[in-house]
Amino acid sequence: MLALETGIRLDQVDAHNRTALHKAALRGHSSCVRSLIDAGADANACDSLNNAGYALSMAIESGSLATVEAMLCAPRIIIHYMDRYDRTPLHQASAHKGDIYCKIVAALLKAGSHVNATDGDGDAALHNAVSYSTESTVATFLAAPDVDLFLKNEAGMTVLDVAVRGMDLGVLKLILKKCKRFGKESVHGETALGGATTGLWVEGCEALGEAGAPLRVSHLDKVSAQREDFLKDSRPDLRLVKTRGEMGLKYDQMVHYLESQVTERSNPKMPC
Repeated sequence: MLALETGIRLDQVDAHNRTALHKAALRGHSSCVRSLIDAGADANACDSLNNAGYALSMAIESGSLATVEAMLCAPRIIIHYMDRYDRTPLHQASAHKGDIYCKIVAALLKAGSHVNATDGDGDAALHNAVSYSTESTVATFLAAPDVDLFLKNEAGMTVLDVAVRGMDLGVLKLILKKCKRFGKESVHGETALGGATTGLWVEGCEALGEAGAPLRVSHLDKVSAQREDFLKDSRPDLRLVKTRGEMGLKYDQMVHYLESQVTERSNPKMPC
């Protein structure tokens, strides 16, 4: 780099305490980042503008895998820092969609990021990925050997509960392949299956049931009571679907599914 050849100070900062490394990382200039690090730039310098103004965070925001990898190769790089909301770089990357962020998450995990570190809301990065990212990113987290699927956030929700709330069938099935136990109490005293029934998500209930989640008569009783209240209420309710007729149909489908399952489980077929 010409600037390095002319003797520029690596620790020189602008009005926001940003160094040349910060700016190169933010722009995704991986070759510049490597040159600055090789010349001795401080990879752990923090600016005064962002709540986590480290060059690694800026590299992540740039969406450049090569730049993130260059930062991770810096001597004595700190990858476990937290912003004012206690979010780590892994939390930051997990909140983005796209295949490139799946690769960035994989790079951070390979570098030793703590997969179960929680933020101020008690969310691990996997909670974020289930809410905001893609199936491939969730699969990357699930492949981590130490990932804790039963870690609860401040709202009492595991990643299974978050997947049910998000109604993403692909993500739910990925998590179910990894899960080995069900029926643990979660937010508002509901189980994951209870959350799916309350949300009138038949496909989710089917996936949970096939995976062995315990169906209870109380699930049917609760949805049936909600359906009765809905039918008595003359006001439109648009929280789950756009029209009242569609919502009524969802209630009918869920009640029908639960009735069939309760009947089937209470009268199991005898072996021949």
